[in-house]
Amino acid sequence: MMKKEALLLTAITWFDKHDQCWITQSPLDETIIGAGDSETESIDLFYEAVDIHYNHYQAGKHALKKPGRPAKDGENVHMQIKAETRQKLNDIKAEKHFSSQGEVVDFLYKFYELQQTKILPAS
Repeated sequence: MMKKEALLLTAITWFDKHDQCWITQSPLDETIIGAGDSETESIDLFYEAVDIHYNHYQAGKHALKKPGRPAKDGENVHMQIKAETRQKLNDIKAEKHFSSQGEVVDFLYKFYELQQTKILPAS
């Protein structure tokens, strides 16, 4: 089942210099986008789009990607990580209502990608 709260909690907002507008999007489903002239408008439109898509999903009229399910083109990865890193990944998973650690990695990568392209400031 699609997790509406996970989409809302993982929303990332940035200014797109090419299109000259604010974009809000979740790495869990990049087909749902809010775009506006202000950051607030972008977020509001994203929330509205999530509501619309979610209602269609519940009615069986929209085939959204189901968070927590492996992507058809996804890969299994096995890693050795520190215990505290694993705990932090689990904390993020719980906080953002993710269904899998893979979603946590996709979420963190989206932030990294936006920082590398200078869309988001480095922390």
